[in-house]
Amino acid sequence: MRSSAKASQSEHAPLLMTRRSFSAAAVAVSLSAACALAGCGTKESEPLESPAGDRGEPSDLPAQSDPPTAAACFALEPGMVCVSEYAGNSIAVLDGLSGELLCRIEVGLNPMCLAQSKSHVAMTVSGNGEVCLFPRDDAYSYRGVACGTQPLGICYSEAASRYFVTDYFGSSVNMLDETVGSVVGSCRLNEMGFQNRREPPDCCKRDAGSSGGGRMPVVVEPSPDGSVLYCANYGTYDIAVIDSSAMEDTGAFDGVVGPRAMCVSRDGSKAFLVGVGGESTERETDLRVVDLATGKLAARVSIGAGIAGVCVSEDETVAYCASRDEAIVALVDLSTFEVVGSTILEEGIEAVGLSDDGSLLYVCNNQTGRVCALDASTLDQVWVSDPLMAPKDLLVLR
Repeated sequence: MRSSAKASQSEHAPLLMTRRSFSAAAVAVSLSAACALAGCGTKESEPLESPAGDRGEPSDLPAQSDPPTAAACFALEPGMVCVSEYAGNSIAVLDGLSGELLCRIEVGLNPMCLAQSKSHVAMTVSGNGEVCLFPRDDAYSYRGVACGTQPLGICYSEAASRYFVTDYFGSSVNMLDETVGSVVGSCRLNEMGFQNRREPPDCCKRDAGSSGGGRMPVVVEPSPDGSVLYCANYGTYDIAVIDSSAMEDTGAFDGVVGPRAMCVSRDGSKAFLVGVGGESTERETDLRVVDLATGKLAARVSIGAGIAGVCVSEDETVAYCASRDEAIVALVDLSTFEVVGSTILEEGIEAVGLSDDGSLLYVCNNQTGRVCALDASTLDQVWVSDPLMAPKDLLVLR
């Protein structure tokens, strides 16, 4: 586990993967996954349905290109694409225009989600119980901050000048101050969620018929003014509403089974919510638009089975949604809530994100390991990266 103090350059030297070492890593990950499926893991180390990555091992991936030799430091610049590598225990940084791998830095066990502020890029490391803070002027000099039992989702509120992080097994949301490098507040979610729910449906339980588990928060997003946090929960498949100044759970809306991603509109009136459902039953296929004033469902748009990613254009005229299990990337007109364009990629899509100018849509695939860029208007492929190690999330730097 990393200390909160700034570490030396040598400690955070980038992980340079050769073709042989990548193959060895893939074998090791496959063996670890087999052990977990056989019951070797503990409940504390694996979430239900594994939002932290039941699809975390690469399968028959070709050897990847080596990143360049490290310089004295590496600056995180606008237009770069950061990718969390769940199976590689690392963060990869790609050139947003070409897909070239610029650097890779080893961080800890099972990194998950990414967010950014003006001074840092932050990434949850679910197996270490940490958030890694990467200074933009030198990503190698990152520090790890203890942040709960299993941190998964993360967001940054510019209005509040704080990061907010979900703790899956802690059923809580922690507030992290990047300037002091520590948690400065926490909200323990109410035991009961929407309509007094206490547990997920059978499709999302570790053992059918079992009970308990808590709220299990996985995604968090702030309101534009920073006063409210919206937290999508796996355990009670709802959205908790949190007063961010008091760090208090004030209520809940209905949500989605197996939530994976959520965006809040710039005016704070709507949330765009997607989920994958269960692995075999209660599949989720729709983009859900939630009216945040009432908590009611404003619209549903059919996309495809297991929706793992959603993002919205800067002008909020269109949304992009990705079906993990049908490999569909869909373009949705938000004035009519109709699909106006789509393309088929490969199964295993995990996250999507837009370039700052809105011209490129980035898509990462957990199964193939590849990140691709699509023309945001036509959905034609622009480039595809060499395979990474089970990417879980991507972040386009502003």
